[in-house]
Amino acid sequence: MRPVLRRTPTSNSLYTDKKKPCFYLCNHRSWADFTLDSLLTAGGTYISRYGVILGVPTPILYSYLAGSIILFNRRPGIDRNWLTNHVKANWDLHPESGIIVYPEGTRNLRNHSLPLKRGLLESAFRLGAPCQVVIAIGKDRLFNEKALTFHPGSQITVHYGPVLDPTPFADPAFEPPMASGDEEKTMERRRLEAWYAHVQQAWDECWDVAQKTDDIDAEFFAKQAKAAPRQSADRDDMPPGGSKPFTGPFYQPITDNLRRWVSPVPARANAWRAVLLGAVGLGYALWFR
Repeated sequence: MRPVLRRTPTSNSLYTDKKKPCFYLCNHRSWADFTLDSLLTAGGTYISRYGVILGVPTPILYSYLAGSIILFNRRPGIDRNWLTNHVKANWDLHPESGIIVYPEGTRNLRNHSLPLKRGLLESAFRLGAPCQVVIAIGKDRLFNEKALTFHPGSQITVHYGPVLDPTPFADPAFEPPMASGDEEKTMERRRLEAWYAHVQQAWDECWDVAQKTDDIDAEFFAKQAKAAPRQSADRDDMPPGGSKPFTGPFYQPITDNLRRWVSPVPARANAWRAVLLGAVGLGYALWFR
């Protein structure tokens, strides 16, 4: 695959505080996201609906065994308190990892952003989890399952937004400005909506920056990337506005997550993972014998 990663000139650094990990708010472009976004977030844990198992069963099984995915049943009217508790219970198993969220709720191949779904933004609000917007344009150039295209070495333009902290919005002393129609809303609802608006604004701004940077002459950056020296896969080694080919083992961020197997998690969870891994290994052995 070896994508050429280009960070925008105004990009922030990736948030990596393991003492208080965050939600990485990523844009969803293609099935390539399920490996690329792990790379871009230094091994974040995905949260996704069960339906993705039908589309990409092998990567999802691998991610489940590695403890790097949280699955849930997405449906209209989902209980957001249940969703928050479900995320927290799974996150507590691997608290050192950030969570990758696709807040638009769908693959968006347009050149502009969409309104964000609010379920997991409310979870971040209630958990006091910081959020960082990570917009990557060009993931669908690398791999597009709808068009059945695959272009190794494609340029991907990345913009890391500022870290968004929900705690000031949850502060009982915070009183959002009164807007038309707010008279019937509780103070908690007004605080939540102020948080939603704050995230949506940051999302739209980050998307705009990434899209405009990606629209710059691709041929020029292709030549620049070809002339650049081989560099490591460290995200912060990628200078703002600079291109670099990713030359490391592409699955390394997810492979690193396999070390979590030795972390203190419930014995039942590890037992099921061992059974599943053994079944997969036996299946491959019988298939290729």
